[in-house]
Amino acid sequence: MCALDCWLGEEDDAKGLKFLFKLRNVVTLKTQKFKAYVGAHAIFGRVLVFEENGRKTIQVAERFDSYSEILVHTAMCAHPQPRRVLIIGGGDGSTLREVLKHECVEHVTLCEIDLEVVKIGRSVLRLCDFGDPRVHVVHANGADFIRRAPESYDVCIVDVTDPYPGTPASSLATDEFFSNVKRVLSGRGILSFQSGSPILQPEITRRIFSLARKYFVHAHLCVACVPFYPCGLWAFTLASDAFDTRVPRRKFFANFYSSEIHSKLFALPPIVKKLISCGL
Repeated sequence: MCALDCWLGEEDDAKGLKFLFKLRNVVTLKTQKFKAYVGAHAIFGRVLVFEENGRKTIQVAERFDSYSEILVHTAMCAHPQPRRVLIIGGGDGSTLREVLKHECVEHVTLCEIDLEVVKIGRSVLRLCDFGDPRVHVVHANGADFIRRAPESYDVCIVDVTDPYPGTPASSLATDEFFSNVKRVLSGRGILSFQSGSPILQPEITRRIFSLARKYFVHAHLCVACVPFYPCGLWAFTLASDAFDTRVPRRKFFANFYSSEIHSKLFALPPIVKKLISCGL
């Protein structure tokens, strides 16, 4: 149990890593899958940390959230008119907040395996309006939901914890999941999948991109700096059968994303190019 004020953040003994924030007014919560901590940081605002299998991971911060912007807006702006959006994971509300900034959106399904995370998003983090009439929250495992989903979507955004083997998110880094996503996108949609740190989690980055390349005509990796994640550099996989996601089709401006820098996000450092070329 944390004291009222304490140091919290990323802690991974296997990788020999600690990346901590001095947080105030820390609240400790228990969800179905995780132990969760929420506290306030002087620079980043409210910060959400999960603890799972002895590993603590930073999920999101209220301010300077380049992660959610790049995950969402690269896909949304690569599509000419995204009306129907599926978010898998994202119960904290940060991804939903960014999706709702697009006025063309008519319907959002948020599929979250752990409804306690949604409660944290609604009542503690308060990053977005879960009561927006366009939003429909579904309590389900993302892999199960996508397997039986009768509807089609223009954009599918996968905002889940890192899919290490044995974790709930591992069922999403599979052939079955990507095959089912391809079906619900109906040939005209776009997938955006958070793909981990190419420095700390190269196996996750390579696995997700390899699956996207296997199942979609267009598959591209982009990277961005996320200031509250360890090592800073984060990867995102974008895939579609209809659209080259490196090309923005609508103008949009946020804090870290703009249609002007859209294509430049896909200019990969040589070390990342080498990583995703292995085994392909």
